Amino acid sequence: MSRIRSTSETWVLIDEDKFINDAAFGVRFTLPTSFNGNIVDTPSGRHGGSAGMSFADGHSIVHHWRSPKTYKIHDTQDHDIVEDMVWLSSVTTELQ
Repeated sequence: MSRIRSTSETWVLIDEDKFINDAAFGVRFTLPTSFNGNIVDTPSGRHGGSAGMSFADGHSIVHHWRSPKTYKIHDTQDHDIVEDMVWLSSVTTELQ
């Protein structure tokens, strides 16, 4: 646990959409100026446009996505999802 920078801001489990293809959920790190249109794995939106997530400190949330395209389109060039991808990147683990 000491290797996780911020346990309250690092997700461990996420509700993935129907594209469950392996035992992992990939996130392409995104900054507001660096979005290239690709989503590695699609988060769920089946909870009213939201996905359940649990974090390393033990709390969980149901996060509502700003754009329905975040959970409906696996690979998109539409920049409507930038805000969602920036947020998801901010709560995804990274190498130290």
